[in-house]
Amino acid sequence: MLNKAYFEVIKKALNIFRAFLLLQKIDSDIFFVGKYFNFIKFVIKKIMEEKSVFEKFEMQFDESAKGFLKETAKWANVLSIIGFVGIGFMGLAAISGLLSSTITTLRIGPLNGITGKTIAFIYIILIVIYFFPVYYLNKFAVNVKKAFKENDSSMLTESFNYLKSHFKYIAIFTISFIVLYISIIVIALIV
Repeated sequence: MLNKAYFEVIKKALNIFRAFLLLQKIDSDIFFVGKYFNFIKFVIKKIMEEKSVFEKFEMQFDESAKGFLKETAKWANVLSIIGFVGIGFMGLAAISGLLSSTITTLRIGPLNGITGKTIAFIYIILIVIYFFPVYYLNKFAVNVKKAFKENDSSMLTESFNYLKSHFKYIAIFTISFIVLYISIIVIALIV
């Protein structure tokens, strides 16, 4: 999809090329090149004046699509509530780790020497990591329900923005862990 910025770049490039030709003093071809550039500018102007197919397009939801979206919002709400409950349990684990840090140190297998403060710190990091996708999912569910209740398309657009943010966060998080795992494997093979 070509947008306005793309055509602005083309126009600037054409003007720079025209200036270059003028500086080179190609007198015999200036008239022809000038007419060519004027034609290109005219075409670009006409293209910019017309609305694209996407700008003219107005989406309408039929009843089955509305039903699917409402059901999706319900399930998103369930998943976000489960996520918030999980974050709450992680918070309790972090608090218990902090409270038990002065009392115990784990002395079991590979966890030998890990204190409660270390476990609390790990849980706090997990809380921060898991909070944002759960929050975005919850905002999507709440806004979809409000949008259909109030018949508000801007609220529906906002809810899709939250859904986009949810999936974007999950994708970045997943890619980061894939890169981390590959790095660990490569380092393990080298060492």
